[in-house]
Amino acid sequence: MASNDQLLAQDPDNLFKESLEELMKQPVAKSLFDVKITTASLNEELSGKALAMTRVITAEQIRLRNYQSLRDVLMDLPDFKVDDINDENSFNTFITRGIVGQEKFVILLDGVRISSPTNERMPIAENYPVYFAKQIEIVYGSASALYGADAVAGVINIITKRSAKNFEVEFAPSMGNYNTYNGDLFLYKKIGKASLTLAGKYFQEQPPDLNERTANDPVFDLSGYNTGTFNTVFGPITSPVPVSPALEAPRKAYAVFGSLKMEDFQFNMFYNYSQHSSSIQVTPNNSIYNKDVLYGQGVLMSSINYTKKLRNLRLSSSLMGSIYEMDPRTNFRNVFVGMATGYKYALGNEIKLNQTANWQINRNLNVVGGFTFEFFNSIPKTADLSEPINPRQSIQGTITGTDLPAEFFQVNYSNIGGFAQIQYAPNQVFSFTLGSRYDNNSRFGTTLNPRMGVVVQASKKLALRLMYGSSFLAPSPLRTFEHYGSFFSNDGGQTYQSFFWHLPNPDLKPIQAKNLDFGARYFITDAFSVSINSYYTWLTDLFNDKSDADHTNIYNGQFLGWNVDFIEVPVNEGQQQNYGGSLQLDYRKEMKNTKLNAYFIVSYVDGRVDVLGDGNKAEIELVAPWQIKTGIDFSYKSFSVSPRLVWVGEQRMNAFQADNPTKRQTLDGYTLLNVSLRYQLYKKSGIFINVFNALNQKYRVSNFSGNKDNPSHAFFGAPQLPLRIQGGLQVNL
Repeated sequence: MASNDQLLAQDPDNLFKESLEELMKQPVAKSLFDVKITTASLNEELSGKALAMTRVITAEQIRLRNYQSLRDVLMDLPDFKVDDINDENSFNTFITRGIVGQEKFVILLDGVRISSPTNERMPIAENYPVYFAKQIEIVYGSASALYGADAVAGVINIITKRSAKNFEVEFAPSMGNYNTYNGDLFLYKKIGKASLTLAGKYFQEQPPDLNERTANDPVFDLSGYNTGTFNTVFGPITSPVPVSPALEAPRKAYAVFGSLKMEDFQFNMFYNYSQHSSSIQVTPNNSIYNKDVLYGQGVLMSSINYTKKLRNLRLSSSLMGSIYEMDPRTNFRNVFVGMATGYKYALGNEIKLNQTANWQINRNLNVVGGFTFEFFNSIPKTADLSEPINPRQSIQGTITGTDLPAEFFQVNYSNIGGFAQIQYAPNQVFSFTLGSRYDNNSRFGTTLNPRMGVVVQASKKLALRLMYGSSFLAPSPLRTFEHYGSFFSNDGGQTYQSFFWHLPNPDLKPIQAKNLDFGARYFITDAFSVSINSYYTWLTDLFNDKSDADHTNIYNGQFLGWNVDFIEVPVNEGQQQNYGGSLQLDYRKEMKNTKLNAYFIVSYVDGRVDVLGDGNKAEIELVAPWQIKTGIDFSYKSFSVSPRLVWVGEQRMNAFQADNPTKRQTLDGYTLLNVSLRYQLYKKSGIFINVFNALNQKYRVSNFSGNKDNPSHAFFGAPQLPLRIQGGLQVNL
């Protein structure tokens, strides 16, 4: 799963002095719209001249809006729908231009991948902090031509800041209702010619009781929390293990970052961890809400990077290691495991060698190329186990409720990739880009992903861009080898049988994506701009779960030697087309003691999916076709306020309408208002208040399992948190 680890932006030297000089000649107000980026092309350029749609969030915006995490940032951006508390495995779901799932874009830190190396879907919350960022570069659309696998919906690069001081310490403790505690720490120290950066974050909260979030639901039957017997959708089930009477679903996250820069060498380390309840989006009579019922996972990344500049040639080398691990305490206690405890475990490792060369032949012509060697080892997520795994011993266990030994799949594979890109700007009007990447993966074969396009500076006020690119989502070990189900015995464990198992399909192939992207930006005045962006995306070879007997016939109705009534496997089947766009208005003005940044965004997305490949197309799932996002960052002397509103129209669910199998069930939309206030006490020190869901909306977001025509174990729409207030102090030394 290749991605280019060391972006060229991280070196302070500037390869494009001409571009900077042009930027400096612009009026001050207009220059506020463009910043230097590298993520879009692996080449330093101005954000307004990038081929792909790119949005940049600066350190100043992070400070004014008191963003606590990458999740907060993405919520305010066009073409993102952020659904919290809606998935037992990943806590939240991100839909980007109608493409569902955060595993379909790549997250980088200073150019190095910090999303799971084997692409498990992880929460994006406080485990991805942004307080130590110089800026965040969000690139939309197909990016596999540069970054390889999984860059289907885009790439997000968090660029860390460096202090201008010899020594700097910054910490920001805060707290709020629902037992919310948050702490940020940043330390920077120059040591001779070297510099050391350390940063850390810790977050925890205890969400309010479900009754406070589900006022429109019938009263829940909570008797099982006292008696141990739950009235589930499958009838009364008595939990074989003790149950606490307290309904609790705590959440916590933390992250640690360290960087040592010594002349041309840089050593980076990043670790993040996130833990949430594995019962979320499930009704409390079908899943146990106790604090020890949890889902935890984390990623550890370390890298050594070497960058050398030889006149107009820059060479960047990196060696990176990354480990994804599911917390061995992860467990489910729900109706599907008989209200017992089913433990889970997963592990993924990657070692990557990456070499990139950037050759600025002249001011009109730039060539970037490189190659990657990657080696992976994975133990995909296990079936439900009777006991937690001890990773320090041999990994083994039994399937919960039985004495059957669980099967642990060991997946080893490698990837070799290479890419090249040419950027040619013959004059001040046109800039052409042409590039492609080739990958050869030992599991699923070869892929070739081109990218091409043109940026046209039609006038001083008008810029146009047109891009075509392709990308692919690799079949992760999780998606390929995940297995779950249960066995039961009617004779005391002498024989077993099963109603259902989802089992691996080792022959799963990548999802292929092609993307056509058009954008235009026009300056009405130097301080007021309007941007229009549109896209059309084709997805083929989708991942779908189908009957083994009717499609692959891998298992012949048996697993572990015992009969199973229905076996489901993942297959490549179907295609999807997404289309839409966004209109964005920006007004930015700086005066003597006042700064103003206002934005207004309207986004639209729709599409059709043919899940069977037979031409019968249905609506795409989990989107809200219309969204409006608007906000103002206003600061006067030492005071600033930043109200931001997100309006989400009617939401689509995953389930289809009973009388129309091509249309999805729908859920009401909502209006979410978040407000940040700040008062600067001294230099960079200040006090702040964050108000989340200031209108105290009792709203819900789309979830995978909800079905109003066939109610089962899940809520119809995942209940969200009410008003929350968090206050804190930021101290800079």
